[in-house]
This record gives sequence, C-alpha cells and structure tokens, in this order.
Amino acid sequence: MILLGLTGGIASGKSTVVDILKKHGYQIIDLDLISREVVSPGQKAYKKILGEFGQGILLEDKTLDRKKLGEIIFSDQDLRKKLNSFTHPEIFKLLIKRIVWHYLKGTRILIIDAPLLFESGLSKWVQKVVVVYVPSHVQLQRLISRDSSLSNDSSELARKKISSQQSLEEKKKTC
Repeated sequence: MILLGLTGGIASGKSTVVDILKKHGYQIIDLDLISREVVSPGQKAYKKILGEFGQGILLEDKTLDRKKLGEIIFSDQDLRKKLNSFTHPEIFKLLIKRIVWHYLKGTRILIIDAPLLFESGLSKWVQKVVVVYVPSHVQLQRLISRDSSLSNDSSELARKKISSQQSLEEKKKTC
C-alpha cells in the first residue's frame, strides 16, 4: 500500500483537492475528522482538555466550543502545545487503526489528509507528500471570507491561525 500525505495550510484549498480525489475513487483518511472524534464527550482527550481549560469552553450540549478554545490556543503557544499533547496521541492511535483497516481491505493508495503533516511528524510515515499551495494574501482572504467570526477589521485572529502552522512556503520547500 502506498501512503500519500496531503497537506496545506488553513484556507489553502486542500478540501477542494480532497473532494476531487474522492470523486476519482481515492481512499482518504481525514485527520481533521479524527481530531473531532477524539475530543467528543467522554473521550480521553476531551477529559484532559476539560481538566486543563475548564467547563467554560463547552457549549450547551457539552461539546467543545471550538471557537472559544481556538481563541485561547491561537493566542498562547504553550497552551496550544498542551492541547496538542492531549489530542495528538489519540489521533495517532485512530490513524494507525484506520491505516491497518485499509491495508487489510486491500487499498492500494491511501491518502492521509493532514493539515499538520510536517508539524506532527507524520511526513515520515508517508512515501510521497503533496502540498496544496496558495499565496499568503489569498490564504488570508479565503480564511476571512469563510469564517463568519472574522472580518477585515479583526483579521488578527486569522493571522494567528495561519501563523500557528508551518508556512505554506516552508511546506513547499520541504517537498
């Protein structure tokens, strides 16, 4: 089985590429979806997050208020690292299970859609890497236009979100 890593920054157009690949029949493991699974109520990472950040980051239905948590972690690198220390091990466990499932199923090419492919060390797991790239000014505009909580007047949070990831320029150089 060939493992292909697909990465790109927030608002780079990676989801569009994934949609095209799915239409052509490729099997894809989406680490954003896995990351949501591991922080659902009752999960190990969820409990650790509540222990660190408190009940104030919950919505009425007891799921994480991702917007509120994002505002906290995108303003404090140490807290973002702490959050990642809770979620990444659980994400890797589920990823391994899904890779094995695809292997046993006979999948020939498996694409791992991972926004943090390089930052998390997952690039070492794959044979090839594809980086979805857009210029930084396009990335910022795409993020502001898709996220209703952001506006041109308050693009500081958008910039923090973008800068929390390895730059697209750096990802491009790595390939």
